[in-house]
Amino acid sequence: MLISTQTSAFLTRVSGRLIYGTIILGAVIGSLSDPLPRNLRVIVIVVLSLYVVSLASAYARTIDADMVARRATPWLEQWTMLLKPGWVMSSTIVPITFFGLAMTGLISQETALTATRFGLMFVLLFFGFISRRLCGGGVLQSLGAGTTVAMLGLVVVQIKLWTKYLPAIGY
Repeated sequence: MLISTQTSAFLTRVSGRLIYGTIILGAVIGSLSDPLPRNLRVIVIVVLSLYVVSLASAYARTIDADMVARRATPWLEQWTMLLKPGWVMSSTIVPITFFGLAMTGLISQETALTATRFGLMFVLLFFGFISRRLCGGGVLQSLGAGTTVAMLGLVVVQIKLWTKYLPAIGY
C-alpha cells in the first residue's frame, strides 16, 4: 500500500470511531426541524451533540478499563480523559464547513444541508474503504465495505427523517 506505517497505524486507531461519529452525526442532521434553525444554531447543535457522544464513549471506555483492571480510575484522571474530545467528533468538520459557508451567504442553507449529507456519506464510504484495505481486503471487497457503511449511514438518516413524520401514537 502507498501509505506509511505511521499513517496506517493512525488510521487504524481512529477510523472506527470516526465512522461511528459520522453515523451519529447523520442522525443528528436528519433530526433537525423543518425549517432548519439558523446556521450558527445548526453548528452548535452538531458540535454539542457529538461532544456528548464523545463524553459517553470516553466514560464507557473508562468503565471498561476499570472493570478489566478491577480498580477505580481516580477522578482527576477521569476528568482529563472526559474533557479531551475524541475522534468521534472529527466528522463535525463537514457540517461546520458547509453551514459556515451558508452563514457567510456563499451558499444557501438548503445547499449546505444537501452538501453536508453527501459529505458525510463520502466520509463513510472513504473510511469504510480505507478500513477494509488496511485489514488486507482487496479493492472490490473494500469498495463493498465502504458502500455498506455509507448505506448504513443513509439508512440511519432516513429513519430519523421518517420518524419526524410518523403520526402521534399514544394516549
